[in-house]
Amino acid sequence: MALATCDSIRATGRVDACDMRERFVRWYREGAYTVSGLFDVGGTTADALSSGRGRLGERDNGSLMRILPLAFADASEDEVHAVSAINHAHAISCGACVRMVRVARRLAAGEGPREVAGDLAGVPEDEVRSGGFVLDTERAALWCLANTSSYAECVLVAVNLGDDTDTTAAVAGGLAGIAYGIGGIPDEWLDALLGKVTIDACLF
Repeated sequence: MALATCDSIRATGRVDACDMRERFVRWYREGAYTVSGLFDVGGTTADALSSGRGRLGERDNGSLMRILPLAFADASEDEVHAVSAINHAHAISCGACVRMVRVARRLAAGEGPREVAGDLAGVPEDEVRSGGFVLDTERAALWCLANTSSYAECVLVAVNLGDDTDTTAAVAGGLAGIAYGIGGIPDEWLDALLGKVTIDACLF
C-alpha cells in the first residue's frame, strides 16, 4: 500500500485519496505492487476496500504503516487525514498519521532521532507495547528510533518487541530510513530485496 501511495503521487502529481484508494483496491483484488500476489491483508483494510468506506475502529494501526510517503509530497494535514481514512477513518488513527508525517519531516530537515522522539530515550523496553493499538504502534516506533543508533538496529529492535511486529517495524524502519539514509541500510539487506523494479517504478 505504501508503494501504491507513492505510485499515485508519481502519476497524478498530487495527493489524491480517490486515486490512492483505486490503487489499493488493485493491490487487494489483483495483487498489484506485489512480487507474487497478495500475501496478507488485515480484516479492517479488506472490509474498508470492499465496502468503499473507511472503518471507525479506534484501535486500528494499519494506515500508520503506509503514511510516510506523504511527508515528501507537500501533503496538508487534511490530506494526511483523508489518506488515512481510506481504510482507517477513526480520529485516533488519523491523528497518529498526522503526527507521524510531522516527525518524518523533522527527520528529513535534519533533526536527530532522539530530538523527534520526545522523552522516549532511556525508557525501559518493558514499558513499551507493540500491539495493534495505533497509539502503541506510534510510541513503539518512536521508542525504537530513540534507543538505537543505526537503521539495522532500529528495525531489529522493532521486530524483537514481538506482537504486531510487521507494523511496528514498518513504521520504525521508515523513520530510520529517513534518519540514516539508504547508505545506512546493510548491503546484504538491499541485495536480498525483492521487487526492486516495481519499487523504482513507483517512486516520485
